[in-house]
Amino acid sequence: MDDSQDKQGAVTANILVWGLTALGFLLPLYIWGDLIDWDLEDNFTALRIFPLLGLWAYFQMWVHYIVGPVRRKWPEALNYSRYYRLTSHFVLISFLLHPALLLYAGTQNDFTTVEYVGNNLAFYIYLAYFGIATFLAYEVVERIRDKQIIKDNWETVKVFNIAAMTAIFFHSINLGQHLQSGWFRTLWIVMYVVFVLVVVEGYLHRYWSQKHNPTD
Repeated sequence: MDDSQDKQGAVTANILVWGLTALGFLLPLYIWGDLIDWDLEDNFTALRIFPLLGLWAYFQMWVHYIVGPVRRKWPEALNYSRYYRLTSHFVLISFLLHPALLLYAGTQNDFTTVEYVGNNLAFYIYLAYFGIATFLAYEVVERIRDKQIIKDNWETVKVFNIAAMTAIFFHSINLGQHLQSGWFRTLWIVMYVVFVLVVVEGYLHRYWSQKHNPTD
C-alpha cells in the first residue's frame, strides 16, 4: 500500500511540477504571439521580444515558489535540486535579456527606459532594477550558502527574494503591455495572491515544525 501511495505521489508531483513549468513557458508565448497575430517576420525585434522574456522570467520564478509545498508533500518524487538548477538558468537568462533587449532597442532608436514608459511610470522601472539586482545577488549568495555568515542570515536573503518578487509583480502589472486588460491580467493578479499564500504557508509550516520539533 505504501509503495502504491509513493508511486501515486511521485506521479502527482511530477505532473504538478512539470505541468506548471510547461504552462509557464507556453502561456506567455501564446499571449505574446496572439498580440502580434503570430507575425514573426515583422515582429522578431528586440523591442517586440523583450516583453516575452519578462513574462517567462516572472512566471517561472512563480513556479519555483509553488514547487515548495509540492516538495514538502512529496520530497522524494523527483530530483528537486536538479530541477531548480536547470530552470534557474532559464530564469536568469530571461531576466537578463529582458532589460538588455530594451536597452539595446533604446540605443538603436534613441530613447531611455524611462522615456519609453514615461516619467509618471518611472517608479516601476526602478522596482524592476531592485528586483533584478536582488535576484542576481541571490545567484551569488546561493553559491556560498555554506558560509556561516550566509547561514546566519538566510532568512534575510529569503525576505529580499520575496520583496523582489513583489517588486517585479508591480512592475509588470503596471508596465506590461500584455497585462493591462483581459483575462491574462486577472490571472497575473491571482498568481500573485497564490504566491503570497504560499509564502505565508511556508512560514507557518516552519513555525509549527520548530514549535513541535525544537532544536537545542
